[in-house]
Amino acid sequence: MNWNLPLLLVLAFSLIEGIWRSIKQRYLADTLVFFSIWGLALITVIADMLQFSGLRPLDWIGFVMQPINKFMP
Repeated sequence: MNWNLPLLLVLAFSLIEGIWRSIKQRYLADTLVFFSIWGLALITVIADMLQFSGLRPLDWIGFVMQPINKFMP
């Protein structure tokens, strides 16, 4: 099954939800983190749709989590 269309729909819904919450909360740091991760997810889905073999849709999780894990006890 091709997961690109459902992933794009989830990303579209999360964008609408994220914009609504960022307007409501007004935290700049949270907004920047959300949009950076959202943009990275969108880029990987589009790259997978165009059949670029370097980065698959969920491979970026390890890349994003490595710096965060260094700060966790």
